[in-house]
Amino acid sequence: MLGQAGGRLVLADAISPGSGLTLVDVSSRALTAVRVPDKQSDASGAYLVRGTVYFTRTSGGVSAVSPRTGRTLWDSNSTVERPGPPAASATHVYVASPSGRLAALDAVTGKVEGTRPGRDDSGRTDNTSGAPLTLVGDALYVPYGERSVYTVDVRNL
Repeated sequence: MLGQAGGRLVLADAISPGSGLTLVDVSSRALTAVRVPDKQSDASGAYLVRGTVYFTRTSGGVSAVSPRTGRTLWDSNSTVERPGPPAASATHVYVASPSGRLAALDAVTGKVEGTRPGRDDSGRTDNTSGAPLTLVGDALYVPYGERSVYTVDVRNL
């Protein structure tokens, strides 16, 4: 379960997140299958943030999809390897890698508008994705490495 949007629970397949969405109407319990474009088939993660489903790919790709229609709103190369769960403000979507490499994408177009280099140079080569980001006001908390976090003022990103 990804979350709730527009009075519906939004679900994605845990094994193949880009294969489609299932909507459950909260009041009537009616199920609706929503097809998403085939290009989401290689998605490694699906996340519902601020009413939009974001599909991430290990290559750094991020797609924004309407959960109601399955229509792709934008598709972008975030420049971040193995992005984890995104965080979003009204104007930007943020993704980070396991090393803490950060990208800020325009929430409307998906264009990369700012980046920060990674901080973990331990040389780990595992296949994990980045940890979830936390956005509090203008402060974005970016986890990296084993037990580290740094903070960015998103107004300066």
